[in-house]
Amino acid sequence: MGSCSSTSKPLEREEVTSVAAAVKYLQRRDVSADQLHYSLRKYTGDPTEVAQFGAFLRRWPMYSEGQTHKDTKRAIMACMAKPHEGTPCLGALFRDYLDPLQVIDDSDLVAMNNIWQCTVMGIEPEVYEAVAPSLDKVTSFFSTYSADFDFSIPNAAIGELRQFVGDYSFADGSLIAEGRSRGLHEDVLINLLADPRPSMLHCIRLLVHHLGVGLCDMHQNISARETVEVLLRDYPPFGSIHRIIQDSEGAIEKTLRVDIRRCNAESSGHTGMTFGFGRHICPGGSLVSGSLVQLLNVLLEKCPARPISYIWEGVPCVRSNPLRRQRLVLRRSSDQS
Repeated sequence: MGSCSSTSKPLEREEVTSVAAAVKYLQRRDVSADQLHYSLRKYTGDPTEVAQFGAFLRRWPMYSEGQTHKDTKRAIMACMAKPHEGTPCLGALFRDYLDPLQVIDDSDLVAMNNIWQCTVMGIEPEVYEAVAPSLDKVTSFFSTYSADFDFSIPNAAIGELRQFVGDYSFADGSLIAEGRSRGLHEDVLINLLADPRPSMLHCIRLLVHHLGVGLCDMHQNISARETVEVLLRDYPPFGSIHRIIQDSEGAIEKTLRVDIRRCNAESSGHTGMTFGFGRHICPGGSLVSGSLVQLLNVLLEKCPARPISYIWEGVPCVRSNPLRRQRLVLRRSSDQS
């Protein structure tokens, strides 16, 4: 995992809450995303398991720097082109799923997320259903607050997923097929599979929540794309961007936490810092936004703002995912077939 001698004493952490400060820091070369040697040291589990998981994450662009990061990022951005071109077909798939439904509940939102994942990633639905638990085991790390997190569980899932991405015949033109053709490491392909699963579900829930409380009334003077941008800016699926600042010898001087929601509150256009900024901007931002526009148009067609019955159950989470505990029911208006 690397030496931690430079981080043996408590480090200052700066909370970044303004766009100007965030932009300044995220452009600096001494502000690094290569922070696993610091951020993983708090875990008390088997050091071998922790190191194994760290080696896996270090291949993800969000945790890497230098030429390796540049090359991987460039390849991923090239991989996004064909899936992005295919976003119009998502509207038809969402419409086919929603057509027979008179009531839309949270299980349907999960199903629509799976439709998106299968289509973009190029996986048959029954295969995706089988592999999804392994993806969830990998991403469970990002929602844990326990220092005794058991890394053997995601590590075992990673082994299964490496075999999957190496053996499965992904659909031509899909994100993973494009990534494999460009020689992306299998751990980066797992990144592309796993990382969007919880965040896209958050975005779908967000759209439906705002539809239920009168999205047409709230945003009747702006386009579907602008509406999606407003929602992504105001309710980003990720709450923070974390970085370390290093001196000329690589010692960590302090850590940074960019509060995405508070920074976005200063913005009036586009998605703010929802998809990051600078060297580590998310390459999938346009694909996600375009897909959500397709879904929003179908939802507005199938479930117009009035009349509609909306039931909110549960307590919203205030931080990064305000709809984490949501349960909802959307009913079509009585005059809909």
